[in-house]
Amino acid sequence: MMLQSSQLSPIFKVNHEDTTLFLILHQHFGSYFNKARIKLMSMFILSLVKIQTVNFNQLSNAFDSSSKSDSSLRRIQRFVASYIFDVDLISRLLYSLIPKEVKHGLTMDRTNWKIGETNVNILVIGIVYEGLAFPILFQMMPKFGNSNCAARIAIMEKYNALFGFETIDYRVADRAFIGQKWLEYLNLNSIKYPIRIRENFHVYKTKNGSKLKARWFFPKLKLGDFSHHPKIVYINNIARYLSASVIKSKTGQPEFQFLISFNNPSKSKDCYKKRWQIDHAVAPKVNDV
Repeated sequence: MMLQSSQLSPIFKVNHEDTTLFLILHQHFGSYFNKARIKLMSMFILSLVKIQTVNFNQLSNAFDSSSKSDSSLRRIQRFVASYIFDVDLISRLLYSLIPKEVKHGLTMDRTNWKIGETNVNILVIGIVYEGLAFPILFQMMPKFGNSNCAARIAIMEKYNALFGFETIDYRVADRAFIGQKWLEYLNLNSIKYPIRIRENFHVYKTKNGSKLKARWFFPKLKLGDFSHHPKIVYINNIARYLSASVIKSKTGQPEFQFLISFNNPSKSKDCYKKRWQIDHAVAPKVNDV
């Protein structure tokens, strides 16, 4: 159902002067945009939050301004259709709003959408803060499916150019983010990581080069237990530490969770838990565009 401006409660009306958002945007974008454009951006963002839809008609009806909703709708359409936004400005703005810590934990994940018949595949880096991961950088993938090493390195290099590797405490990702070149890149840049590997991965002992299954290193591990191997091993020809825990699978059965890490294997489980925090982000509804 399409809501008209007169049908909206005053609580759902937004004005750029209702919050400090306009001042924040003006502080960061004032040298790039005029005040009218920043005012539009402010009301657009507030409308997204209050109305929780990306339907332009409903968003324009929520604008509390002297302009009619049709005029506000045309302003939104012109802005979205004709303006190319510098995404680095957005990344810097988001980074500046996160309370400063000495270093940040990073998450890396993919998100897949389908708009009509079009597949949208996005690689995302988020910053971990108090139980959430705030998306800070994204990269559109040219095809549907897992990211490749080149795409992961490219987005990490973008992060380094904007904020520096020295701001990273650790980086977490799931079993899709593995590969020799990728892990070599993380090692060479001294980026700590706990990454989960599949149970069928072969592990090579450094002492005699013998090949073993990961489970062999943890023969006595039971449900709820966590342990780490004290010595460096080789997986995919890369030196790393190996740790494991036994968790409940989706079916309720015990299963091994193997983690590889750059250092501090005793802390790998706690760091890896934060990988799931990126799933807490709430996106606007897209089914009524």
